[in-house]
Parts: sequence; structure tokens; C-alpha cells
Amino acid sequence: VVKYDQTTSQNGNPRIIVDYEIRSDVAQPYQGQQIRFDNFVVTDNSMWRL
Repeated sequence: VVKYDQTTSQNGNPRIIVDYEIRSDVAQPYQGQQIRFDNFVVTDNSMWRL
């Protein structure tokens, strides 16, 4: 995890936006590149993702 931000979704639910970086210490395709974001909306039905 490179960065995260806590915001509110359009429906008013808490949301966490996460940016990742692919490990740069292991030789692999896309080494060191960032995955720009993943959105986690916090609701009862989505808790399995967290």
C-alpha cells in the first residue's frame, strides 16, 4: 500500500481508496509500477472485502 484516502461514496457510505505498488525487490513483470486505486465501500454486505 502506497497511499490511502478515506472519503464518502455517492450514496453516503464511508469509502476507502487504496493505491498499491507492485514489489520492486522481486524480479517480475510490471515490477515497481503502481495500481492506481481500489475502492472499498464500507457496508454490511461488503465487509468480506476488508
